[in-house]
Amino acid sequence: MIRVLHVIWNLAGGGAERVVLDLCRRAPPGIACTVQPIAPGGGLAAGFAAAGVAVLPPVLRGRRVGPATLARLHAVVRRHDVVHTHLWAGDTWGRLAGRMARRPVLTTEHNARPDASWRGVVSQLMAPLSDRVVFVSAAAAAAAGGRPGHRQVVPNGVDLGHHVPSPLPKGLPPRVLFLGRLVPQKGPDILLDALTIMRGPAGLEVRIVGEGPMRARLASHPAVRSGRVVLHDWLADPREHLAWCSLVVMPSRWEGFGLVAVEALATGRPVLASNVDALPDVVGDGGWGVAPEDPAALARALSAVLADPAGIRERATRGPGLARRFTLDAMVASYAEVWRELHSGRGGAYNARDA
Repeated sequence: MIRVLHVIWNLAGGGAERVVLDLCRRAPPGIACTVQPIAPGGGLAAGFAAAGVAVLPPVLRGRRVGPATLARLHAVVRRHDVVHTHLWAGDTWGRLAGRMARRPVLTTEHNARPDASWRGVVSQLMAPLSDRVVFVSAAAAAAAGGRPGHRQVVPNGVDLGHHVPSPLPKGLPPRVLFLGRLVPQKGPDILLDALTIMRGPAGLEVRIVGEGPMRARLASHPAVRSGRVVLHDWLADPREHLAWCSLVVMPSRWEGFGLVAVEALATGRPVLASNVDALPDVVGDGGWGVAPEDPAALARALSAVLADPAGIRERATRGPGLARRFTLDAMVASYAEVWRELHSGRGGAYNARDA
């Protein structure tokens, strides 16, 4: 039995956390996955519990991560065979604990934008501690630079038995859905600013579903206070919201992959997405592109799309076929191969200085 430990900050409802959930619940025979959150909390905790995934108590006891936190994480890592790290905090502390315990470390790069802050400097310093780095898209690999031989791309995948096509709402009412973390990267503020510019259409309904540090700021936005937009808490299963809407909007400022786009396509919902990083490739002709960080451009695009029911229906029919490029089975099989290689000592080392 290969014991894989996933290290991540908490169980928030973002794409990385949902990838971890899917990897754990669908791990093949002979591989046992456990999740080690560093901090408590996260809207996806119920989803992990419902799936029966083993989640250990957070190693952070106080308000700041420090030597005691690292010591607790090291003790957990020693009981496992492979350390799989995700996102900045998981990467930083998981890599250190993995090296201290002499365990192979796999890091998944979920984002496609180099970080110019001190966190980015820490990431660069820590990168050589990973034995293997997997990127969720070619765009994420390109952002990291380096020679092709140092890149392994494993696209995210969705469960196409879970996300199945559903009919568009009868009469195709103008219902728009934003689904994701409420952080600047995802651009919910751009959507709200665009809605203040738009004049119509009549009966427009907008839902923003997610959690994150921008929630209070969004709640005070005029578009929300006017009742045109409703904020919903994150749900472990977003299918109810996807079935409700006619269009999914992803106004991201950057995007390593865009798991929500695949879920929308699989459900038969077209996607209006920023032309950034991996999104154009993921969405394909199952939707439309729009300039990033431009509320006026988004307002014009939204108005045009919602005024074209035939275009919405046409792209909706393409979605399920496009989603089949990104299956959960393919993702899990690829990661399982990497876990086995690392466990057997055939993982090789990823040298960030060559990336």
